[in-house]
Amino acid sequence: MDNYLVDRETLGQFVDALIQKKFPNQPATDFVNLKEDAIGALDARITDAIFRDLNDSQLSELNQLLDNEATSESDFAGFFEKSGINLEQKITNVFENFKAAFLGESNV
Repeated sequence: MDNYLVDRETLGQFVDALIQKKFPNQPATDFVNLKEDAIGALDARITDAIFRDLNDSQLSELNQLLDNEATSESDFAGFFEKSGINLEQKITNVFENFKAAFLGESNV
């Protein structure tokens, strides 16, 4: 099973809306592969946007959190806050850029 930083359902809903906008009046079943590829690409962009700003020490600390089954969501939130990474803003920016690229808008 794949792990997503943003839950798969949210990614899927976002991609569904983009597909519907780009290909109006066409059945969703025509775009199953496109949807799956887009979800994967969107998740990869989110991951890259978040983790490229972490230094080696922070990556090591994050790996320890990931390895510990007792790590809570608040532990992760605290880590990112301490690291100076605004997850909400980063994810929002990725969604906006992905939307523009997917729909072929010129301000990408």
